[in-house]
Amino acid sequence: MDNFLKKKFSVSKYTMDMAVGIMAMALGLFLFFVGIPKFIALGLSVMTATFTPQSFPRFVSIMFIVLGAIVFGTAVINKREAVKENKEIPCAEFYVISLAVAALVAFFAFAIRPLGYPIANIVIMLAMYFLSGGKKLWTGILMSILFTIVSTWFFAVYLKLSMPLGMFEFILH
Repeated sequence: MDNFLKKKFSVSKYTMDMAVGIMAMALGLFLFFVGIPKFIALGLSVMTATFTPQSFPRFVSIMFIVLGAIVFGTAVINKREAVKENKEIPCAEFYVISLAVAALVAFFAFAIRPLGYPIANIVIMLAMYFLSGGKKLWTGILMSILFTIVSTWFFAVYLKLSMPLGMFEFILH
């Protein structure tokens, strides 16, 4: 498994830039039209025409769309010029572990609501421990649980932020 995670793969730099631009634009569009309206309440400041809780997230999502379009457009133009001038197309190398980390982040994003923060965080922390070279199961479990307890206390109790706790909802109420 360790050797598999250290394997590299190469992709044309322009292809990678186009993929990153598309992903940034897709994320920005999703946040703008689905995520922000669904998960961020407008609040009372809508009546006074000032900034609302949605203002900064909307600005960030617009920046994702604009910057993603710039990255995509630049990659397309640079690729056309390189092909036209018969230049060598540069490659970008990536390790398989980067895909594993991206998959874990996606898991966390989709699992946090149904499982709750504590369970999703323990799973992702344990997986990250092993991905970073950890060998001892009990050390990983202990570190994952301790970090989850401290971070849950910090966000939910100290900062009083609303977070999905899943089956641990009873602890704070």
